[in-house]
Amino acid sequence: MHTKTLVMMACLLVAASGGVGEILANMVSFQYSCIDRSGTKLITLGVDQPGLPFSEGLSAVRRDYQSWNYINKQGERVLELRANDARSFGEGLAPVQIDLKWGYIDRQGRRVIEPQFGQAGPFVEGLAAVLVGGQWGIGRWEGGKFGYINQRGEIVIKPQLDRVEAFSEGLAAVMEATRYYEDIPTEGKWTYIDKTGKTVLAPKVDWAFSFSQGLALVKVDKKYGYIDKSGQFVIQPQFDEAGAFQEGLAPARLGVKWGYINQQGKMVIEPRFDRAKPFAEGLAAVQVGEKWGYVDKNGAMVIPPSFDKAASFSQGMAVVAFKDPRGVRKHFK
Repeated sequence: MHTKTLVMMACLLVAASGGVGEILANMVSFQYSCIDRSGTKLITLGVDQPGLPFSEGLSAVRRDYQSWNYINKQGERVLELRANDARSFGEGLAPVQIDLKWGYIDRQGRRVIEPQFGQAGPFVEGLAAVLVGGQWGIGRWEGGKFGYINQRGEIVIKPQLDRVEAFSEGLAAVMEATRYYEDIPTEGKWTYIDKTGKTVLAPKVDWAFSFSQGLALVKVDKKYGYIDKSGQFVIQPQFDEAGAFQEGLAPARLGVKWGYINQQGKMVIEPRFDRAKPFAEGLAAVQVGEKWGYVDKNGAMVIPPSFDKAASFSQGMAVVAFKDPRGVRKHFK
């Protein structure tokens, strides 16, 4: 499964505020950097200038609320862009949000697909999920349906879906809602479709995610397990939370702690982390207390927990962040 899967669609939705405490927490400034596998800082990105994982040799870095840069692995700025938001490149194109609508640019910054969508995912296996219809509401896009486009911007799977994942291993998990909460789909029927939009698998689950290494994470009765492409459970729903398989292992939570399981469902790195992300390039980001570090596949801590934020490794580097000692942000928009 690609890390660009449309779990990323959740990142494009604006979450409802959890109250004053959450608002104040979100006001904290962070100093972002890129590190290598030894934990050495290679690139300083700046305060409140988060960078996305490197993809196709470039990382999108926010300059402010109206502009983004794409940098190379030497930290050099290769593309400047006036945009509300931007995402990583996939198959030569990157989703960008301009005037609150999403389109796609190429590596020269040219608009290949004009901004017209409420949301847009990366191109994976030749297709990208987009939200068609609806309008910008209070802090988020309201209404519309998801479909899939090709790199010419043509609709190839009709917009009739309420939640979607990126294609992975030839299939995409999609949902048609049966229940909404304030216009947000919360429950529905999950299926897996092929690239023609045909349903090829309809497991009886509460939530479904992309296939990765032949298995797909699913949720049933508040527990997580894994199915194969026949829809059969390979690992029964038993975990309180879990992630996708990457490099033969998947993060899984039992109780309050996270560990890692193999594809037979055996816990091979005992649950001792407060949070855990999938493996990438032999390392996985884990949280111990309030700090993040990285472990190897034996569970050994190879980069000690010292970061306030940590992303997965991609193309030899990972984006990390420390809280800025100057305190809360001084800019709002």
